[in-house]
Amino acid sequence: MKHMKKLFAVMLTLAMVMSMAVSVSAATKVFTKQSPATKDALVDGHTYKAYKILTSNTVVEGKLVDATWAEGVKDAAKTALLKGADSIDAMIEALGSDNDSDAALEFAEIAYANKGNLGDGIEVTSGDTKLGIGYFLIVDESVETAVPVVNRAYLYYNADTDAVITITPKAEAPSSEKKIKDINDSEDENFTNWQDSADHDVGDQIPFKLTATLPSDYTDYKTYSLTFHDQEGGGLKFVDGSVKVYLDENTEEIASNNYTVTQNPTDGDTFDVAFTNKNLQDIGVKNGSVIRVEYLSELTAENVVYGQAGNPNTSWITYTNNQNSEQGGENGETPKDTVIAFTYKTVINKTDKNGAPLGDADFTLYKEVKDGTTTGAQIKEGFNDDIKAKAAALEDEKYYIEIGGDKKTTSKKNETDEKNSVFTFAGLDDGNYVVVETAVPSGYNGAEALAFPITATHTKNNIAIDPTTGYIDGTETFVLTALESSDNFETVVATGTLSANVMNKKGSELPETGGIGTTIFYTVGAILVAGAGIVLVTRRRMAA
Repeated sequence: MKHMKKLFAVMLTLAMVMSMAVSVSAATKVFTKQSPATKDALVDGHTYKAYKILTSNTVVEGKLVDATWAEGVKDAAKTALLKGADSIDAMIEALGSDNDSDAALEFAEIAYANKGNLGDGIEVTSGDTKLGIGYFLIVDESVETAVPVVNRAYLYYNADTDAVITITPKAEAPSSEKKIKDINDSEDENFTNWQDSADHDVGDQIPFKLTATLPSDYTDYKTYSLTFHDQEGGGLKFVDGSVKVYLDENTEEIASNNYTVTQNPTDGDTFDVAFTNKNLQDIGVKNGSVIRVEYLSELTAENVVYGQAGNPNTSWITYTNNQNSEQGGENGETPKDTVIAFTYKTVINKTDKNGAPLGDADFTLYKEVKDGTTTGAQIKEGFNDDIKAKAAALEDEKYYIEIGGDKKTTSKKNETDEKNSVFTFAGLDDGNYVVVETAVPSGYNGAEALAFPITATHTKNNIAIDPTTGYIDGTETFVLTALESSDNFETVVATGTLSANVMNKKGSELPETGGIGTTIFYTVGAILVAGAGIVLVTRRRMAA
């Protein structure tokens, strides 16, 4: 009997302790929809402020009575928060007292947008600050504004004068990033490291990378899911089946049954890559893990943009998380990140010696390419001696490919006028090129092959740009600021165009550029002069 009494006493004590814990929790309740109740300490280095919105001296059945706007709340904020309600009482009725409701979320977002009209706010120390009766906006002032509002601010309703607020830090949001690779195949055999902008030929399959960095408190969540969203601009075409997924620094690809790729989903994206809560658990995601999605997109001639605007590719992630429930959670979205693929075009104008358009010509464009798989430099017919010498000296490291040949799908396009004198080679990367006149107008001398480089400069741009130019949401990106070539060419950055005039002279006219024609005449002339000198000297000696 004694043992039974002792057991009963222990159980009674436990029940009393549990009831006290429930009571304390109710007295200090804050909006913790994305934060675990165990995190009741401030985050080091973060500053929290409380902005009082509504105040009252009376609470009846949990509701404020005779509430008024708090001191410091300006008219702009009042109008926004009322949302058309004819009184504060009507607004409170719609808002209620549940900090976890959808109405509370919406109210907090409006209040945060009007934070500058809510007064100075007071700094809050967790477990030590009494705010009094009213509605408050609690803000983590240290979180970047790019982070969704739900991760940096929340509504706090207090009906207990003596309640001490316990700040529960907002859960960390994941972050996302997008990168692209570049290559100058006149100089390099391998792609660059990941970067924010690149030049490419039409026909190139361009490597892209999306990354999602999970928060350092990921394991505190009972459920978590995320989706990569990718939107491609004109000229870019997603390569079906090219998606590969990696976790952290691992080089082993994650099996495709651990995520879902959806092309052309109903949300208007080019494709999405989605991970369910189970997917994340199965691949072994941990606090701070980084998920990498790599894929290819082809730069196509269809809808391609030349020059400054470039061909943008934008990504972001959405995520659903809940630390206190297994039934879903908060929907968040990371800021969008845009990378740019640039491409250019070369225009050759065939003219006579007076600069007038000259028809019935044709040109072939070659690109100098470094490729260790070749057996030697290919010296093309039509190259003049200096270009042939250069090609021969490449020591099996570089060779020339014909634009439109089997090495590239870039095609020569004849955008001709009535005289068939304008030739456009569109969709070119940076690098070294040679243009050769492969059909010469009847009665004219052919022009020598012309070697020229294409060099481009991309500069970081933080200015919001009209979306019609291809930039999305004015996000930080790179813009083409310089396009350079040899002295023969004029360049236009806006359209990515390099243009040059190639002149032909009639067959009876001597070339002016020091080609083989002048060399022959100079040689013959020198021989005749030398011969005349010898004859003159010989005659004088004989006369003596």
